[in-house]
Amino acid sequence: MSISDGIELRCSAVVIRQQNVLLVHRTRGADDDWVLPGGTPRAVFAATDAAPGTRPAQQEPGLTPAFVPMEEIGGLDLRPPLAGHLRGMLGHRGRLYAPYLANLWRPAGQTKQAGS
Repeated sequence: MSISDGIELRCSAVVIRQQNVLLVHRTRGADDDWVLPGGTPRAVFAATDAAPGTRPAQQEPGLTPAFVPMEEIGGLDLRPPLAGHLRGMLGHRGRLYAPYLANLWRPAGQTKQAGS
């Protein structure tokens, strides 16, 4: 969803099984990176891991879901770069929490502008 002033909205979900986080490996077009599952928001929904122990199924070409061990996410080209936040979610006094991450998303090759 694009808003008239150029803002693009994206929602993401963090799904954790034991010490693994669900990520999507994008390998279509020029993309070769990893993202949290999500996309353009069209509705608000709640989700649970309805089938613990099963493997996530690929729904779209070029988007391959996988549970990735937390100790490996630092070495991935993760967009936005939130590996530290994901690891911190598990280390917060033994409770899972989700921090507000604001505008961490930047397309590949785009850097933060001065003053933003």
